[in-house]
Amino acid sequence: MQLHPIVALGSTTAIVLAPAYALWLYHKISYGSFTNYIPRIYQDITTKEVQLLLPLLILTMWLGINPNILFNDISLPILGILANLPLMTIRGGAGMR
Repeated sequence: MQLHPIVALGSTTAIVLAPAYALWLYHKISYGSFTNYIPRIYQDITTKEVQLLLPLLILTMWLGINPNILFNDISLPILGILANLPLMTIRGGAGMR
């Protein structure tokens, strides 16, 4: 398997920027210019809220970039649960009546 970090970076950037642009465009079409609303948006959030949200944002970004930190710890318990589940057949499966 070949890894292409430049393609991955470009794809990730596009995935993040495309919805942001779509929301910006929708707001611009629906309500007009942002200049009337931006000062009110920034006055609404306090420094305490920023201090609370910043670690969550960093953790979310880190888990998005490196999810194996979490998956390595939970993979064995999940495999144990899946091993104990009965296999469903086509005739005897739930909801197949």
